Amino acid sequence: MARLSGHDHPGRTSQWKRRRRMDIVLIIHVLSIVLWIGGVAFATMIIFPTIQRIEDPIARIQTFLGIERRFSRFAKVYVVIAGLTGILLFFRWGGFQGFGGVYLFMVGFKFFVWLSFFILLFGAEKRLMNLLVSQQTPPEKALRRLTIFHWVMLVLSGVAITFGVSLR
Repeated sequence: MARLSGHDHPGRTSQWKRRRRMDIVLIIHVLSIVLWIGGVAFATMIIFPTIQRIEDPIARIQTFLGIERRFSRFAKVYVVIAGLTGILLFFRWGGFQGFGGVYLFMVGFKFFVWLSFFILLFGAEKRLMNLLVSQQTPPEKALRRLTIFHWVMLVLSGVAITFGVSLR
C-alpha cells in the first residue's frame, strides 16, 4: 500500500507543517533548558564539592568564580533561547486563555524562575556576587552562601521543570 504524504491531503498540509514547526520549537526549548539547568546542577552538585578540596579558601572562591564566569556566557544564550521558545509555545498553546487555575500558576512559576535567571545573568549578577562575596566576607562564609544560593535556584528550577513536563 502506498504511503500518503501531507501533499495528498491539501487541508492538512499547513496544519501538519505548523505542528512540526512547533515540535521543533519544543525540542529547542527543552534542549536549552537541559543545558542551562544541567549546568546549574553540575555547578551545585559537582563543582562546589570538588573545590572544597582546595586548601586555600581564596583559591576556592576564585576557582568557582572563574568556572561560573565561563559558564555564564553559555547560560545567557540558553536562557534567551528558553525564553523566546517559551513565549512562542505559550501563545501557540492558547496564551492566557489556554491556561487557567493551577495550570496558570504553573506557567507563572516557570516564568518567575526564568525571569530570576534572566535578571541575574543580564544585570544583577555582579550586585548579587558583591552581596554574597564581598571583600569583608570570610571565604568560607562566602562559599557557603554561594552553595546555598545555587541549591535554592536548582530546587526552584526542578519544580519549574516538573511543572513544564506536567503541562504538556
